[in-house]
Amino acid sequence: MKIKYLTTMGILLALTVVVQMIGLPKILTGIAVNAILLIAYQVLGTAWGATIGLITPFTAFLFGIAGKPIFIPFIAAGNVVYVVLFSILNRYNQYVGIGLASLIKTLIIVSSMILITGNAFSVVFSGQSHQLPAAILGGLLASAISKVLKISLKQNNYI
Repeated sequence: MKIKYLTTMGILLALTVVVQMIGLPKILTGIAVNAILLIAYQVLGTAWGATIGLITPFTAFLFGIAGKPIFIPFIAAGNVVYVVLFSILNRYNQYVGIGLASLIKTLIIVSSMILITGNAFSVVFSGQSHQLPAAILGGLLASAISKVLKISLKQNNYI
């Protein structure tokens, strides 16, 4: 069973890298990456989704998507909180989970950038304004995809 989980995680991580490499606008890349994080959670579990969330900021930096390397740990933290908070709130209300997880993720990333750069909220948020809609839309996309994906994987005895 662990091999199936590792294989699925590898596929999702590879898909994330491909999305980051092809040079889409930040908003589209963000939507896709956030969707993959929550699909990983919904198909494999919280730890697997969080693990991909830890890795993606490093790959984003390698492909020139992320800014300075000093922000990588905070983006990773935002991703992990996004997955974990969604996994908790999803039990009660999926849409509240998507909304609150997206908001907290955005606040973590924006507030860390304010603290590090010393810039005003308005300056930092204008450069990171894609974070909140990308997280929300990624969550909605993940919701739609994971329902179909889980059915398919169960029918094929994959999970």
